[in-house]
Amino acid sequence: MKKIMILLAFLLCLQVGYAQKTAAERKIALDFNDFCADISDSTYRLGLQLGGKIKEGMGTREMKGIKPLSKQILSYLDKQAVLLKNKKIPLEMEILRTMMLTYISVEKEFLATFDDFENLPKGFSDEAFTLKYNKLMSHSQKEADVLADFNKVAEACGIVFGYKIRDDENDD
Repeated sequence: MKKIMILLAFLLCLQVGYAQKTAAERKIALDFNDFCADISDSTYRLGLQLGGKIKEGMGTREMKGIKPLSKQILSYLDKQAVLLKNKKIPLEMEILRTMMLTYISVEKEFLATFDDFENLPKGFSDEAFTLKYNKLMSHSQKEADVLADFNKVAEACGIVFGYKIRDDENDD
């Protein structure tokens, strides 16, 4: 967390001495922010599908279909990482790019814990499931922490470029 705060301070210091951002600069920055947000939103939706497969497997006591979906998500993340790295963005947005690349890396680690469920034998016990589930939950917390840090950086970039991050929970 300390590293994030230092980076935020650096980002805000870059603003000092800079001229007011133009509408074009704000648009580029906001578009990049939205691109990053779309990655996390899409990953979340795909993750819900994985969770559904696990819930289904709990009912049938047979886990299947997890690895193909996990590979689909991995492929999506790899493609987004390439696009992310190639985007032309203002220097002040580099920290946001770095945070999103970190998020993608954590998501890829997280996917491996989902794959572990498919290795459960047919008719698995509650205890065997609980071991896999606990591993998943520990990775889930790491994912949440990285996403929270990303959101703080996104808000700081919004301050620098003069836009406000929308709150989806309050959108109509």
